[in-house]
Amino acid sequence: MAIAHNPSVDFPREVISAVDLTVTLGPPSARLVARAIRAVTGKRVRPLPDDIAARLGFVDLCAAIRSGSTPTQCVARLQRAARAKTAIEAVPVDVPHINDLHGYGEAKVWAQALLDDLSLWRAGQIAFTDIESRAVLESAPGLGKTTFARSLARSANLPLFASSVGQWFSGGGKGHLGDVIKQIDEVFGAAAAAAPAILFLDELDALPDRRTLSDRAREWWTSVVTHVLTRLDGAASATAQDLIIVGATNYPERLDDALLRPGRFSRVIRIGLPSSVELVGIFRQHLGSDLPDTDLTLLGQLATGATGAHVAGWVKTARRRARQAQRPLHMGDLLALVAPEETRPAEEVRRVAVHEAAHAVTGHLLGLPPVTEISIVRRGDMGGYSALEDDVSTVLTCRDLEAFIQMHLAGRCAEIAFFREASSGAGGHNGSDLARATQLATAIETSLGLGDSPHLPLRA
Repeated sequence: MAIAHNPSVDFPREVISAVDLTVTLGPPSARLVARAIRAVTGKRVRPLPDDIAARLGFVDLCAAIRSGSTPTQCVARLQRAARAKTAIEAVPVDVPHINDLHGYGEAKVWAQALLDDLSLWRAGQIAFTDIESRAVLESAPGLGKTTFARSLARSANLPLFASSVGQWFSGGGKGHLGDVIKQIDEVFGAAAAAAPAILFLDELDALPDRRTLSDRAREWWTSVVTHVLTRLDGAASATAQDLIIVGATNYPERLDDALLRPGRFSRVIRIGLPSSVELVGIFRQHLGSDLPDTDLTLLGQLATGATGAHVAGWVKTARRRARQAQRPLHMGDLLALVAPEETRPAEEVRRVAVHEAAHAVTGHLLGLPPVTEISIVRRGDMGGYSALEDDVSTVLTCRDLEAFIQMHLAGRCAEIAFFREASSGAGGHNGSDLARATQLATAIETSLGLGDSPHLPLRA
């Protein structure tokens, strides 16, 4: 017989698979809690709400029901503990362990190191302050920042408190400064009360960089940002230091510099688009027991440029279609979604192929990192996609950066060479070829101090 609070985390898979019978004990009833209070205090207690202990664990109950207390004091502690638990996000049982995640790169490495340090801390071998427990995740939408936080909570066997900057302005009151400050205090206070715990703060970029504020908004926003910084500093204090805080943003360039310093958020970790190999792992993860012996390599290759959210949606839709057809899920169900029948004119498809091939050929001729993924499968507003190897030097000369600019512009130039005019395919969004080339050219002349334009001052 084995007893555990969280068997899927506490026991190895071999033990779980060998179990013949699982008995789940629910929380104590209100009647049982009342009997415990009477046994400890020697006095009867008034009728209690049925769900007073619904979210409380054994340690919570022992901390609330103490000798030398009155029944009223015990009940008050139980109610405070229950309120603190209400902000905890329930982590679904099907959320994978950190070790089973795919496509998270450096973020996964950071989380695994964090879990190792947590084990040492629980064994009393290191202090919590020795753990690198603060990080900001940055990525495009749909790359699984929230899933990562849930997986981290499940893997660490810690409660997860999930909030977002947007919720602070809509979670009560009328958006007045006092209401927002109260929301911030409640989020940090609830997490600190349950420590050790994980606090996940989404939409960090909704806190503006104070350097960019107009005079009209500066005073109000400075109060909000300063209060968040104060709470982050307080969360690292001796009284509430056992907190892991993970921030998330789609726009890291908008973050206030004061957020990104040791003691607050020590690092920003980028989550990029998953590779074709990582996409195979993501498909397998979402498919579960479906298609167990099927080689998913083709799916991963065709899904190049997709996100984990795309994969989850495809699997869900494919299952629904198979269910409606009253048959098992087939590989063809997924292929029809990942690479649907081509409806674009042949000339447009050829243009996309020439465009993407030009990126690869130009990058090769200029000695840039090789293109690892290339596709002409339409994905949202992208007619095609190509990706470079991630291993790019962090020390680049002006010539190196200009080579990247040439590669980004090569697709558009190839369109002009082959079709006598360019299309809109090189622009339109922040990740487009023209946007990336413009960002690099601007950085050369301004923030990197590598340009020689007589019209722009050097700013190293």
